[in-house]
Amino acid sequence: MILRYSIPGDWTRYDRLAVVGELTLARAAILALTQMPYQRSWADQLQSLQLKREVAGTSRIEGAEFTDKELDAAMRETPEQLETRSQKQAAAAVATYRWIAALESDRPVDEALIREVHRRLVTGCDDDHCVPGRLRKRDENVIFGAPRHRGAEAGPSAPRRSAVSRTPCARAFASTIRSSRR
Repeated sequence: MILRYSIPGDWTRYDRLAVVGELTLARAAILALTQMPYQRSWADQLQSLQLKREVAGTSRIEGAEFTDKELDAAMRETPEQLETRSQKQAAAAVATYRWIAALESDRPVDEALIREVHRRLVTGCDDDHCVPGRLRKRDENVIFGAPRHRGAEAGPSAPRRSAVSRTPCARAFASTIRSSRR
């Protein structure tokens, strides 16, 4: 079964009153943590734990399945020592998150940055079904999950307005970039 992607019309709208409680708690926690004296080792442990959670989430979204021990190994071993596709995905996510952390804080989010992030996340672990750093073209479908199945298609080309046809996927990507600049 193929699910066609459609650009959501209201994807950036939300009910502010519905999230005010959670946002208030988050803000209070941030204020408490920034005002509290701490030991450097605590902060390092928290950062390590948060990185592990982010890597696990990113990798699982892409269909990775691993135990906590496998994830720990993926976060400390070299790429050559990793055995499973899931471990390679996790290791690529770790390296990418560390690369992102080293970027200038005022670097704008643009197409080149997103493509580079994708290239880093995919190369060596997931590049058998999607070309690193490039939008999918027609009939280049994402395969994921267990059992493995196809995801959304890149979609048919739109009528030509210029020398380059744009798929719904390309239009959604461009819309995301524009939205991130607001």
